[in-house]
Amino acid sequence: EYRMRAKDGSYRWILARGKIMERQEDGAPSRVVGTHTDITFLKELQQSLVASQKRFSQAFTYAPIGKALAALNGSWMSVNPALCQILGYSETELLGIKFQDVTHPEDLALDARSVLELLNGQRMTYEVEKRFVTKAGSTVWVQLNVSCVSGTDGRPSYFIMQAHDVTSRKQAEAKLRHSEAQFASFMDNLQGLAWIKDETGTYLYAKIGRAH
Repeated sequence: EYRMRAKDGSYRWILARGKIMERQEDGAPSRVVGTHTDITFLKELQQSLVASQKRFSQAFTYAPIGKALAALNGSWMSVNPALCQILGYSETELLGIKFQDVTHPEDLALDARSVLELLNGQRMTYEVEKRFVTKAGSTVWVQLNVSCVSGTDGRPSYFIMQAHDVTSRKQAEAKLRHSEAQFASFMDNLQGLAWIKDETGTYLYAKIGRAH
């Protein structure tokens, strides 16, 4: 395969084939038959495919959220650095275990139901907030999005997963709920009158506490 310059100055990719058809008595070739096939279009398709694969690889590798491809049995096929950072495993370590191995035990049933619906064609994707267990044993909350990719035969082939770490938000929500519960408990047991006003003097909250 090589390029040849056309009359208009452009270059065309050529697939050249040749075969010796006759030889002289001393073995030297005396007649050769060859063909030239223009494969420029095929070369352009290959180059476009390589460029597309490179863009996908870069988007996968450098994405700020966890991304992965997983087999139907849950084995990791490919994981990006962000997912490794979330879970605390190296790429090699993650590729040696399954999706189920890092899922919080209490969330396994939720995943199983959703995955079954994907495999049965009942939905194209599912999104859920769930827990992963890191290599160090700590729990992280992620917003997980999973889609199923089908092969040329139309049957499920593998899963595409995206995981966004929402641990900080979940912790903030838990602290807020705790604070609100403490405030409500305090007000329920308060004796006398209590209120909250804004800067204009408008009442935002008012409660008459328990009598002595």
